[in-house]
Formats: sequence, C-alpha cells, structure tokens
Amino acid sequence: NFRFTGEPPVYHPLLAQPDKFFPLLDRFGQYRHADWPEKVKSEKELQERAAKEKAELAGIPAVSGRSRFGGWADGPTLHATGFFRVDRWNDRWTLVDPDGKLYFGLGIGGVNFRKTEYKKGRTHWFTTQGNHQVYNLKAKYGENYTEGAMQMAFLRLAKWGFNAVGGWCDIRVFQKHPVAYTPVLLDWSKKGLIPGRKFYDAFDPAFKKELDDNFQGKWKFSINDPWCIGYFIHNELQLHPAVNAERVAAAPASMPAKQEFRKYLEKKYPEISSLNKAWDSDYKNYEDFMQSRKVRFNIEKAFPDMDAFGKIMVEQYYKVCSEAVRRHAPNHLYFGSRIMPVAKADVDLAPLIEKYCDVVAINDYYCLYRNLRFPGMTKPIWLSEYSIRADGRGFWGVQQVKDQKERAELYRELLHDILANPNLVGVSWFSYYDQIQTGRDIKGEGYPWGFVDITDTPYREMGAMNREVGDNLYKIRFGSQTENK
Repeated sequence: NFRFTGEPPVYHPLLAQPDKFFPLLDRFGQYRHADWPEKVKSEKELQERAAKEKAELAGIPAVSGRSRFGGWADGPTLHATGFFRVDRWNDRWTLVDPDGKLYFGLGIGGVNFRKTEYKKGRTHWFTTQGNHQVYNLKAKYGENYTEGAMQMAFLRLAKWGFNAVGGWCDIRVFQKHPVAYTPVLLDWSKKGLIPGRKFYDAFDPAFKKELDDNFQGKWKFSINDPWCIGYFIHNELQLHPAVNAERVAAAPASMPAKQEFRKYLEKKYPEISSLNKAWDSDYKNYEDFMQSRKVRFNIEKAFPDMDAFGKIMVEQYYKVCSEAVRRHAPNHLYFGSRIMPVAKADVDLAPLIEKYCDVVAINDYYCLYRNLRFPGMTKPIWLSEYSIRADGRGFWGVQQVKDQKERAELYRELLHDILANPNLVGVSWFSYYDQIQTGRDIKGEGYPWGFVDITDTPYREMGAMNREVGDNLYKIRFGSQTENK
C-alpha cells in the first residue's frame, strides 16, 4: 500500500488570517513574512550596496587567457572571417570567433530591467502597485536607472566569467555590448500565426515580410556587427505537425497554408471521393473543403495526411527563416527556434529542422547535458535555456536544491557535463534576474532562476562558481575533460 512518510508540510499560521497575510510582498517585491540576511530594509541600503559591490568587482582581476571576443586566446588560431562561425577541432564542434580563436559561449539571458508582473485580481497581494524591479533599480541607480543597472550588469558578467548574453535581454544590452550576443527575434509575433497555436504559416507572404522588416528595422544594427553570433527566431513553438495541420484544415480559405494543403491533397486524391474515403469525411468537392471551418473528418483516419502536411509546414517555416538570415545577415548564424525535448514533436523533427540551421538551439531543464543530443542530429547545439533553483530569500515552495551553496555545487557539475559534450558550442543560462515570486503571468511562473534577485542583489555563490569554471573554461573544454571536477 502507498503511505506517506516524513513530516507533513508546515504552513505559515498567517495563511489562516488573510487580513494579516495580505499584502504578502513589501514595497521592494520581497516576501513580508520571512527574513534572510540579504533582505533589503531601505532605499538607502540599496544605494550603499551598489557602491560596495562596484568597488568589490573593480578589485577582481579580469579573466585571463581570453580573446577580445571571449575566445581562447592561448589556443590555436583558425581561419578568421571577421564574424563568428562553426567548425570542428579535435573531434568536437566549436565556434570560432571573428579573430579565428576557438570559442565556447558561456552565456546568460534575461538581462532586462523591467520584469513582467501579473496583478489582475491580485492587487491586494502587493504593498505597492508599481513595477517592483523598476522601483528597486531607480532607488539604487537613480532616475537613469537602466544605464546604471546595465553598466553594473556588464561589470558583473565580465568578473563572473561570462562571455555571451542570450535571449530576453534589453535591446540596449546588445547595442552597447562589450560581450557577444545571441538575440531572440519575433517571439509571439502575429503575422502568419495559426489560430490557436504558437506556430506560423510560413507560406504567408506577410510572414516573410515581417522577417524582412525586422532585419531592416529593429535589428539592422546587428547585421554587420561582429559581436552578434547569430539569431534565434521565435521560441518554444508548438511543432506537433498533425495538430497544426488539423487547425489549417479548419481555417479560412484565404490562409496560404490551406491553399497549399489543397494542392497537396488534390495531387494525392484527384477525386474528392477518394479523400472522403480515406478521411471518413463528407466534402462535396475541394471548394467545400476550402470553405469548411469545422473538423468534418475522422482525426485518426486523417492523421497520416495531417502529419505529412504538418511536416511540410515545419520545413517551410525553417526554410523561410533560414533564407531571411542568409538574405539579410549572411555573416551570422541561424540557431532555429529553441526547440524542446518533447517526444514525438521537437525530438522527432530535429533532423528535419537542422537542415536549415547552422546550430540547433535547445531549451532543456532536465539537467542531463553530458550526452544532450536528439536522435538523428548531426549539427552542433546551443543550450539556449537551462537553470536550477534553490530555496531561500522568501520564495515559497520546494525548489530543486536547499540553498545557494548546494545550487552552486550542482551548477559546477552541470557546467562540467556541458563542457564534456562534444556537440555543444554554447549555453545561455535562464535568467540574469529572478522572476517576481507572485508570477509573471496568469500561469503563476515566479521562480528564483536568477544570478540576481528582484532587489538587484546577487547570489554571490553562483557568481563565484561561474568565475571558477570560467577561469578554466577552455582548459576544461579542450584539455582534460575531468580536470578540476
């Protein structure tokens, strides 16, 4: 029989007294009903911390043995193109920096200065209603807080041993960079979006135009920038081919993908009766199919065609995105859409996706990175999101590890596994800042992912551990894979 063991959870007694429990966050966005050493008590304390940390960081020497782009200065020099590129060296994939030095991207994302806070129906949770991160940064760095916070971020990342910034960063971080970068373009864009799905109709000319407009508009500064490694386009798409094709089959006749689906079906089933027999459907003719806005077929019987056309849509999507990168930024790399280890979707499609990518980006939180690779893949990988969380600083709920010391130790293990994987060429930790613990959206995602908390106070153990590994980054990657482990 199943039975419970151990001690039952202990809930805060104030949970039974809502009038005393709420608001649960203070004006700094910290949990009111707990205390910890780093908890901020006043605006003056924030200012004092800024001055103290800046002086401490200034006293830390720069990471040695790195090229100006963060590559392996003391390692071999390969062919230099003036931009980042992919190559192989000693039977492993590697990036090569613009000066020809071997490069492994030790990156971090989310360097932005206004995290989303969801308050609908929750205003009584908060002592104040403004954005807490902005309030803290203004108190710490003044009215021009973004510049102060950005310069502190650049200083921290350099002294902590990072050599890249990834997705979800303030665009000014990329524009003012002293560090290589890999931005995310067009996540949640609307042009060509398939109804009810986070996937796109890449047959739609409007989809291609939006890509062109973004490269020639918002991201034009990056096109000839040697510090730009390459681009992610979109993030964590819903790639299930059959499901996407089912939505297209019930979409308006004006949808370009539906028009392509008709061509596919007419070629395979010249007579509508043949389609109806295969799908157990009741279309009068193909024009009836085009005008239909309902599922008028047996999903199970139609699955082979839905799956096949869905894969055509996936291939068209990556083809169009790849062509946009080649057309506008031919010197930069295309990383794909940051796929996930989702069986029967992203995993199965990886060999098709990689045909159009220079490097395949994967978001993966399973912490099993020594052998990270999807079946059938041959291209190098950029681990575009990964993270671990620890208890403490007022975050409720059990996280992955008990404290920051244990978190840093696990982080060391993960980095050594990452550097031992011959297929990985870079990583982007998610994220620089914690999320607010009440949730960034209605789903309630509010986790301590960060190297820095909501008050702009660093998790020192994580910064120190990143520097420890960063000092030996290329020795571990290209030397003995077990050294210092």
